[in-house]
Amino acid sequence: MIGILSRTQLSQPGRLTRVLLVISLLVFLTVAALSSNFQPEEVIVPDQASVEAAIEDQYGIRISMLAVTAGGGVVDFRFQVVDPEKANFYMHGPFEDLPVLLVEDSGTLIKPREHTHHVNYEFGRTYYTIYRNPGGVVKAGSSITIILGDLRLSNVIVR
Repeated sequence: MIGILSRTQLSQPGRLTRVLLVISLLVFLTVAALSSNFQPEEVIVPDQASVEAAIEDQYGIRISMLAVTAGGGVVDFRFQVVDPEKANFYMHGPFEDLPVLLVEDSGTLIKPREHTHHVNYEFGRTYYTIYRNPGGVVKAGSSITIILGDLRLSNVIVR
């Protein structure tokens, strides 16, 4: 007998299973003991109010509503201007940088359409942008994440 258990002993019914269970338990206890001193980095998830404040600060707009209109064919994105200079710079920039809508239950991304008009945004006024609703994926009651650059405003309920 060279090892701890002979081939004859391992071939007995249930013996191999018990040996594997004991080894697995020892490995688990070792890993648990080693990781008990491990302190993971605290993950900070921004609350919605701080994301909304950051959107206002960076982009000069306050998101006021998302609604399905035109018989379900489009999504109406409404925003109020809180800083006209920032809003004009952001909303008239490249259309690829405009807000993107993420339908949370399906993962569908809805990107803005390229715009050809120019509006001089004024403080306190509410404006809108229309998004396509591909296949009617957005419905009243849908939960949407609005993505503006690196900011994400989640769980926005569509009217």
